[in-house]
Amino acid sequence: MIFFVNNEHKRSFLFLLIFFIAFQSQSPFSYSSPAPLGSFQKSLDILKDQLKQKGKKNIVIAPQLIALSNLAADKMKCILRNETPFPIPYVGTSIKGFHLVSKSVNIDEHLPKFNLPYTSSSQLAQQTTTLFAEELNSKITRETHGMIQDFVEEDLLNSPTIKYIIYSWLYQKVAWEKPFSPYKKTLSWNGEENSQIRWMEKETAMGYITRSNLGLISIPVKEDGIKAVVIFNKERHIHLSQTEDILWLLENFTGLEQKFRLVIPQCNFTYSFFDNSLDQHSKHSAALKINHQGVEVGAASYHSSYRGFRRAPPEEVIINHSFIFGLVKDDSLIAAAYIHQPWVN
Repeated sequence: MIFFVNNEHKRSFLFLLIFFIAFQSQSPFSYSSPAPLGSFQKSLDILKDQLKQKGKKNIVIAPQLIALSNLAADKMKCILRNETPFPIPYVGTSIKGFHLVSKSVNIDEHLPKFNLPYTSSSQLAQQTTTLFAEELNSKITRETHGMIQDFVEEDLLNSPTIKYIIYSWLYQKVAWEKPFSPYKKTLSWNGEENSQIRWMEKETAMGYITRSNLGLISIPVKEDGIKAVVIFNKERHIHLSQTEDILWLLENFTGLEQKFRLVIPQCNFTYSFFDNSLDQHSKHSAALKINHQGVEVGAASYHSSYRGFRRAPPEEVIINHSFIFGLVKDDSLIAAAYIHQPWVN
């Protein structure tokens, strides 16, 4: 369970944890002025779809990377139709890499128009798919600090039905302004004791506002321009159908701080899903770590084509029930997760 603790009683609730991230430096893969990718609404829709398909399990996604991968695929289609290619929006420093792979001579001539690293069909044939997969996997693993491994699949590279593949990956790390400490009391998870969960706590000044039956807590982090927030239902489990209230909290939060205690579980897991249609095939993988020091998220994606109002905060919040977590850059999500079993790697 999750408990909302004050002087008189405890209530169970489920919560949503989001990080607001504002980057100043520009990525080498940027094409134009800043623009949001992976909007809150679209990100919640993706998360809802995965929860519907997979049920209650740990889920983490990288909506910004998914949106960027789709934009790059749309740009490729535009170029192949000999239309003027549109710019890909600014994506900030969390996006670490792109690589385009062609399986067709007809596509090779268009690759330079992307102004991104690429491998032509002739280069792939000379290098072999085995060596290419090993080298790109090594690069993605290194640049995501080991969080994403063996993402590039040789079988996909060898498929005769694939015309091109667009790979992209990201990594982001944030540190708590004040680290958490181990929580030594015994807590239940969903009403049952679980010795595998590693709990952590801290008492510090944090922001707190409410709307309807939802509350928002802001957790300070060291990085400039970053706010970490927890959104939770004070009465019962939070449902993603409460999108309107969640969006209002995210859009209206100003971050006034008051002192109270927060208890949450540590997490470390990965998640992958596929998105297929008649003419394209996509895979998205993401990894999430939440611990005493801060948060890390790594993600990779490929896209291939076939021929409220303010109230006094509680004294303590204990998170011991399923929750939703995310990393947000400007007005879009870098990562979003549904965490049902925090002890699972």
